[in-house]
Amino acid sequence: MPENLLEWLAPYRGKSGPIFDRDFRKPLARMCAKAKVKWKRNALRHSFGSYRMEMVKNEGQVPLEMGNSPAMVKKHYYEIVDSAAAREYWAIKPLPRTDQKIVTLGRR
Repeated sequence: MPENLLEWLAPYRGKSGPIFDRDFRKPLARMCAKAKVKWKRNALRHSFGSYRMEMVKNEGQVPLEMGNSPAMVKKHYYEIVDSAAAREYWAIKPLPRTDQKIVTLGRR
């Protein structure tokens, strides 16, 4: 599990149940509309696949994590981003909970 994911999940340690609603598309669509940002379908999945593949360089691990075949992962996610971009992506960490820039997308 990527280190930054552990930091994102830390506030929920010891709790049970969903962290956010399973269908996050409607809240995400509202947030994007409000921010005037065009959202691309499967953007989170494609970002994960591309940056994860560059980070671990493991054609067996990433398909297991994504639930895809190795051929599909290699075709769509292999050598899409460079290592500098992957390091930046995996360095994204949560702001302190007191920061006013945090947007809640679901349950707390």
